[in-house]
Amino acid sequence: MTEQKPPAIRQLDALVDRLVPGVSAQRARQLRMVAGMFGRAVDREGMPPWAGPELARLFTQPVLQRFWKLAVAGELRHRAEDAGKPLPLATQRVVRDCLVILAEATVPGREVWLPTLGGVEPKPVVSPREQLLLYRKLADMAERGPWERDGTALSADDRARLLAMVGVVLDSGARSRELEQMRLDDLVDGGSAIRVVRRPQNATHLPLRVGVWALREGTQVAVRRWLGVRERLVADVEGAKTALWVSLRARGMRRGGVERSWPAGVPLGTYGIQSAYARGITALNWVMAGEFGWSPLPGRLEQLGRAVRAGLGEEPPRRVDRPRRLPGRPRAPLSAERVARAQELLEDPAVTVDEVAAAIGVSLETLYAQVPGVRDRPRSRSRG
Repeated sequence: MTEQKPPAIRQLDALVDRLVPGVSAQRARQLRMVAGMFGRAVDREGMPPWAGPELARLFTQPVLQRFWKLAVAGELRHRAEDAGKPLPLATQRVVRDCLVILAEATVPGREVWLPTLGGVEPKPVVSPREQLLLYRKLADMAERGPWERDGTALSADDRARLLAMVGVVLDSGARSRELEQMRLDDLVDGGSAIRVVRRPQNATHLPLRVGVWALREGTQVAVRRWLGVRERLVADVEGAKTALWVSLRARGMRRGGVERSWPAGVPLGTYGIQSAYARGITALNWVMAGEFGWSPLPGRLEQLGRAVRAGLGEEPPRRVDRPRRLPGRPRAPLSAERVARAQELLEDPAVTVDEVAAAIGVSLETLYAQVPGVRDRPRSRSRG
């Protein structure tokens, strides 16, 4: 129950409630997940006993280090049956990104310890030459008859949607999530350009950016062809018909004993967009196999978009992760009052270095560098 939670956790829950209106639904779920992990960590063995009374203390180095060790080991999972299953690297990255957001909102400007993650090389992107080949071949094949080889086929409607979608990505660098959110009125200037609402990757707490990208002539033709197909597909759909990318076929799903069905022409979600691209590129690679100059293209839309965004100067090359400090003011000398407060606390032989750092709100690195006599004291309280 909420009233049984330590004050720091109640304050953290309230902070997340304030943050979620400004982030995506996915990031909101992730922030609540991390808040729940803190709630399960605060009373664990090894967690500093002073972590619970105040929110800012959760973002001191001793607390974060213990929290991270428990989290990575899978000891803070929500479901009891999953306890002890180590967090995969992708989930570790999500947790750390949430720590950045929460710490920035809690202790802005303060240096905060953050964990180091092992680097993962991104998958190869599509080269500029392959992008051009893809554009030309798709445009050419959209005019052909049946697209089929040894049982692998893609319908004319599939081809029309794939060409339009790939053309938009090649011209704007749009991600699958951004494609999902596109509406008809995002086609501007008579269909010669498209508006993309972009949120920086892995930083959903940052403001949205809206850009308008010119569409090449081939993309404009492809989009007009797709709009004709789309108009037929949405004719019998009830409600709003504003989504740019829609499904080609009716589909059904059984969940919890309940059968649900959707007609053709309903908006595509992120997964549907990624699947449509993957299916189309798989067929294209198979049909084009053996043709002079053709290299198999990667089956993930993300790899194509990342290559385009890099060419547009929007996405610098990724680097291996390393320890990070939160953006904010550069390190400044401690005030005389804070140094005096630290020395006053150190007069008590029972007080540890960790407790002094937490009390005056600085990192251990800063404390060691600027307060005399700290190195002669034990860092943490030993447990018998």
